Amino acid sequence: MKRTLFFLLGAAFLAVSCTSAQPDTDEAVKSAVLRYTQGIIKAYRDLDPEILASVTSQRQLTKVDIVVQSFLQADRVMDSELLSLDFKEIEGDGSSRRVRTVEKWRYKWVNVKSGDLVEGPREVRYEISYTLAREGESWIVEDVEIIDESRHIDVADSGARP
Repeated sequence: MKRTLFFLLGAAFLAVSCTSAQPDTDEAVKSAVLRYTQGIIKAYRDLDPEILASVTSQRQLTKVDIVVQSFLQADRVMDSELLSLDFKEIEGDGSSRRVRTVEKWRYKWVNVKSGDLVEGPREVRYEISYTLAREGESWIVEDVEIIDESRHIDVADSGARP
């Protein structure tokens, strides 16, 4: 009888521990995505992809660097603002997660030398898939894939807001 009681208590404790660990992991994964989005804003604005070094893989950092180099070639800097970010799905287990978000961004491009507005502002809605991996105690973004991009609105021309 005592053995059965200890077994049931142990099983209940294990079930509670496993269930409460997932929300903590989900929050850590969401936090990593938010750090990445804030980092990408700074990296593109400051033309410095290394800002993302602590939150992304080398492969993803290289992708961001290519974009930054294209901005430098065009004498442009992207000034962006994340208007909304909704987490739609988090899946995976162990040390890997895939996160699907719906995000709305506002962009404008500014000449690096003069500071003059070159293009925009424009608002864009994205559905994005982030692949994250656990490195030590942290989650890093390994890959970013745009699944859908829509509602390109040139705010300056239309005056409309989605």
